[in-house]
Amino acid sequence: MSGAIAQRNKSELTLQIFWFTLIAEGTLQLLVMILMRHSTKSTSDDNPPHSTPSLLSHFDPLGISLSIPGLILFVYGLTTGNLNGWSEASVVATLVISVLLLAAFVFVELKVAQHPLIPRYLWSDRIKASGCLIAALTYAVWQAANYLLTLELQGLASPHSTSF
Repeated sequence: MSGAIAQRNKSELTLQIFWFTLIAEGTLQLLVMILMRHSTKSTSDDNPPHSTPSLLSHFDPLGISLSIPGLILFVYGLTTGNLNGWSEASVVATLVISVLLLAAFVFVELKVAQHPLIPRYLWSDRIKASGCLIAALTYAVWQAANYLLTLELQGLASPHSTSF
C-alpha cells in the first residue's frame, strides 16, 4: 500500500499516509466496538463483566477527551512540520497544544480519574513503567524505520534526508 502512495507527488505523501492511518485506525476502532457489543450479547449472565453497563461504569471520558485530541494533534503537527517547516507558527502551536493535552492526560490519569485508561499499578512499579516506555519507543523506531525504508527503496529520499 505504501508503494502505491509513494508513487505520487512527494509533498502529498506525508499527508496521505497520515489520513490513511487515521482512517484505518478509526475503522479498526469501530470494528472492535461492534465485536465487543456482539460478544456481550452472547453471554447468558445477568451482569457479565464485559457488558455495556459494566464497561460504561469504568468509562473515563476526561482521559479519552484529553488523550485522543492530544495524539491526533501531535501526529498532525509532526506531519505538517515536514511540509510547512518547523518554524511555522501553526506547526509550533499544534505541537505545543498537543504536548499540553498529553501532559494534562497524564495528570488526570495519575491523580483524578477513578478508573484510569492506563492502570496506576503500571506507574507505581519502576520496572513495569520502564518496560512500557521501552516497548513504546521500540514500536516508534520500528514504524519510523519502515517508513524511511519505503521512501529510500523507491528513491524518493536523498541519502542525507534519512541520516541523523
